[in-house]
Amino acid sequence: MRSSASNPGMTLSHVIMKKYELYKCLMCYFNEHFSHNGLPSPCAPKAFILEPFVDISCISKEEEAKIPMANERLEELMAFIQFLKKQCGFTFNVNRFSHRIMLQKYVFLAKSLGWPNDYAYNLYIRGPYSPDLAKDYYNLDECPTVDEDKTPIRFLDKERFARTISGKNVEWLEVGTTMLSVYNNNKERINEDKIAQFLLDRTKSIKSDYDEDGFIEQVFHDLVQCKLIRAN
Repeated sequence: MRSSASNPGMTLSHVIMKKYELYKCLMCYFNEHFSHNGLPSPCAPKAFILEPFVDISCISKEEEAKIPMANERLEELMAFIQFLKKQCGFTFNVNRFSHRIMLQKYVFLAKSLGWPNDYAYNLYIRGPYSPDLAKDYYNLDECPTVDEDKTPIRFLDKERFARTISGKNVEWLEVGTTMLSVYNNNKERINEDKIAQFLLDRTKSIKSDYDEDGFIEQVFHDLVQCKLIRAN
């Protein structure tokens, strides 16, 4: 196999793989944030910036070392999706928009219930969203079935997680994870006797479309009952 001219230690197949991964990452971002007509969707951030193109045939040793870590993360996600199917009755379909939203929220909730995943989230219109998670679930076809007990999924409180999401629709997941995100970012600086009103006010301002018939209040009480939020 020929080596890359710019990096003699890099095989041509490795270079092609890297470029294909970049292509899939860009397509993943487009699919998540743009509608079929090419216009930004409601959940798209106000702006997005593509970093200047770099010659990905010149991969540093540090970048090379990240490849096994990415594979391990993909295996963890596969183990979690297997758990969702077997114990929660949720069979993930990457082609369904609602399923992608739900998986984003399930992974976010699981992080608060024992699964030490390293997905970083930002708060978007539809709630917490992780670009790295989106990239991974579009690559799931590259990951075989894995043994859940050999991944960090074994630390997840599975019974508690299943109770938390039981009967919860997409709207609940959007509001619940938004509220939990606000809570996690403010719980250290706001007293427990004031956190409830703070969370209700902040969540209503973010998810104003859902502020009907006491829905946001009910989500708050659900999260307290599940012990994901502590409030007096």
